[in-house]
Amino acid sequence: MICMTRVDFRMIHGQVASVWIPHYSATKVVIIDDTTSKDTFVQQILTFAAPKGTSVEFYNVEDGVAKYKEDQFGNGKIIVIFRSIEQAYQAYMQGFEFESINVGQTPRESNQVHATATVYVSKEDLDHLKELDQKGVYVYFRQEISKPEVQLDSVIKKIGDKF
Repeated sequence: MICMTRVDFRMIHGQVASVWIPHYSATKVVIIDDTTSKDTFVQQILTFAAPKGTSVEFYNVEDGVAKYKEDQFGNGKIIVIFRSIEQAYQAYMQGFEFESINVGQTPRESNQVHATATVYVSKEDLDHLKELDQKGVYVYFRQEISKPEVQLDSVIKKIGDKF
């Protein structure tokens, strides 16, 4: 059973390993990222970063969608982490039907604006999130459990006409 779907460019790090995984009692983390799915060295580091007893699987978007359609990544409590908003959007449009998405962290790039404390979005990212919202996906921003959720509408208002 998928208990959380998240966007986090750092994938498995301190906050995910020590708070999110235990909070959901997750037994598996699924990383969906086209680059990481081919990089065995990074995979080893991320697997090592996961708490003991938590398995980690890696897929590119296409294979991740196929595995989701096959058996929703198998048994156990599962956290799915996309490395980017773009890849989460692609997966959804290809049939990965998540009900909500927690946008936790994205890197700062030149074509992006500051959305929340740890999230930067491009116009394309924002358009993708709006489209997911319109399709019924609950889109929220939350880096840490101890912090309140920030709703997509609040981010849209904050960004205003910066694009």
